[in-house]
Amino acid sequence: LPEGRLGTPQAAGALRRGRRAQAELGLRLDGARGDPLQDPRLGRCPEGLPGRPGPQRPPEHRAATRDRGLGRRRPLSGTPGPLPRRGQDAGGVPADDHDAARPRQRPGLRRDARGERLPAVRLPPPRPVRRVGLYTHPACGAHSGGPGHPERPERLAAVEERLRLSGQLEELVHRRAEPASVETLGTVHDAAYLVRMERAFLEGAAFVDSPDANGGAATPLAARAASAAVLEATARVLAGDLDAAFAAVRPPGHHAEEGLAMGFCFTNHVALAARAAREVGGLERVAIVDFDVHHGNGTQHLFERDPSVLYASLHESPHYPGTGAASERGLGDGEGATLNCPMNAGADNETYTQAFTEKILPAIDAFGPDMILISAGFDAHQADPLGSINLTTEYYAWMTRRLMECADHHCNGRILSVLEGGYDLDALALSVAVHIETLKGFGSVEKP
Repeated sequence: LPEGRLGTPQAAGALRRGRRAQAELGLRLDGARGDPLQDPRLGRCPEGLPGRPGPQRPPEHRAATRDRGLGRRRPLSGTPGPLPRRGQDAGGVPADDHDAARPRQRPGLRRDARGERLPAVRLPPPRPVRRVGLYTHPACGAHSGGPGHPERPERLAAVEERLRLSGQLEELVHRRAEPASVETLGTVHDAAYLVRMERAFLEGAAFVDSPDANGGAATPLAARAASAAVLEATARVLAGDLDAAFAAVRPPGHHAEEGLAMGFCFTNHVALAARAAREVGGLERVAIVDFDVHHGNGTQHLFERDPSVLYASLHESPHYPGTGAASERGLGDGEGATLNCPMNAGADNETYTQAFTEKILPAIDAFGPDMILISAGFDAHQADPLGSINLTTEYYAWMTRRLMECADHHCNGRILSVLEGGYDLDALALSVAVHIETLKGFGSVEKP
């Protein structure tokens, strides 16, 4: 309006209409002169204000503009306010606060463009973080089979270094136990054998019973310490102090018979754990799954007449020690509680998956164990020098996860893994790392 008509009724009406338009679009209007101000974000005068040409925006546009954060209103005044800061809208509200300022819908409630209600999205539950214990003993590193022997102290050192580099070592619950007594080992082994084995090594023998059962003066203590670590891990899992445990021990144990050392093994750790779970822990049924590249002859023979212990093995055949045919299914009351899946040389992830899904997992489900023990040999890895199986590192995570699912379904997640073979240091360390990470609940679970 001309300067001389600012006090007239026409001027007052024009000013009211201008303020209403300003209130709808969220823009400032100079109250003294009635001139629209330039929108600082657009760099031009918005269309549709009084005294300016241009179409009037429909109500839907104005609502959408406000929803985008362009319509925060400022108080009416005669002077423009400060420009919005970076990260704020024109009303000075942080951009991240727009969602918080709006009323929230109920979780899972979604609507399409027409406002129709859409089905709720069900997200998978977060993978739980399990309390996993790491059991070992310094004596396990002192045992040596002699120069050039594949079962060497560096195996445990490589595993520990990999766990340290990956940050897992600090996240595990570290435990150690005092070496097991002859009486404790006698729940599985013949007492006369234990005395004979220890005496032979202390007197300087290079091996006991078999040339592949090499050792020295430190071997008896290492074997007793390894078995004690496994028994302590079993007790802690049964007590509920841990969800799972891994025993990084050596010498390995699954070849050791009741009264015979063989195949780098002197005391059968996983057999001792199964016997303790039954007789001390009071469990009715225990399942042992052995995926070492060599058949666990000692474990099978110790339980082949016992219907309360399922022994299931995937192993290369023909291969050392020559046992583990598919026809070996147990004896007497234990018939049907032994399952052997011999694998041809060159078998790979796909071949193992077929055996696992068609034989091992259904057998565990039918047996319904109260605890699962794993004879975790990593010598079926494609890089291992003592086998001809071609499993990848990631495949150990897949097998571990399948066994964890069985444990969750049947036995409140109780699962204990015991190191057996694995003789390429890098492959062993990496495979143990993914195995433990999966036990914790974080590892890759997809089929490689």
